Amino acid sequence: MELNNLKPAKGSTHHDKRVGRGAGSGHGGYAIRSVISLSDWTGLLLISIVLPAVICPVIHRLVVKAGWVREGDLTLAGAKAAPATVAAGTEAGSKE
Repeated sequence: MELNNLKPAKGSTHHDKRVGRGAGSGHGGYAIRSVISLSDWTGLLLISIVLPAVICPVIHRLVVKAGWVREGDLTLAGAKAAPATVAAGTEAGSKE
C-alpha cells in the first residue's frame, strides 16, 4: 500500500443526486427548492400579522356594541376573584 494509490473502499461512497436536471430526473423544475418570492412573503406577513391586528379591534367593538361584553370585562388590572356561589343553607367548602 502506497500513499499515491489510496482510495475509498468499494461501495463506501456514492454520487450526489443531480438536482434540477429536467422532468425525467425526478427532481426537475422547482422540486426541492424554495420558491417563496417577495410577494409570497408579503402575503404571509399580511395574513398572519397585519390582518389579525386589524380585525381583532373591529370584532371587539362589534361585540361591545352588541352588549355581549361590557367595557372593562376583559382587563386584568384590579381583577377580583369571582364570588363563590353558595346554595341556601350550606356553607362554602362543605360537602353534602
